[in-house]
Amino acid sequence: MTEIEMVMLREKIRTVVTLLGNEAPKTCEAILNFLPQELDFINGCASGAEALAYLDPPNIVRIEEENLEKHPIPGDVAYWYARGPVNPKGSYAGTSTTDYAELIYFYDRKARSTGVNLFGRMKENLDEFCRASHKIRTEGPIRILIRKLE
Repeated sequence: MTEIEMVMLREKIRTVVTLLGNEAPKTCEAILNFLPQELDFINGCASGAEALAYLDPPNIVRIEEENLEKHPIPGDVAYWYARGPVNPKGSYAGTSTTDYAELIYFYDRKARSTGVNLFGRMKENLDEFCRASHKIRTEGPIRILIRKLE
């Protein structure tokens, strides 16, 4: 069983995510290949209780739909990819002028999705991690370190 950890750096809150290697092997492999990373997570305004980090090249990996989830629950961790070009001057939040991708986690039941590659589930400290994520809407981005656990 492969696991990663996500640590809110300022808040010093940590969760462990179990990867769903059997259900989403290509997505898990792609994520593991670009770790460790520190990313700023913002609220996904259109999706509700979703925190997302925009990925720019070279961290964008084209991954076909795999373990597609349209009804996420708190603690689900996912990847979303869209073929570009997004915008010749860069997207409104990311800087990609080619493909577009997001690393996502859901922190409340009040979230909706058009379909994301579900590749992991938080298994430790879920309540505290999700509770702190609600502050994104009022206090701005949360910087999170993500790395593989050995």
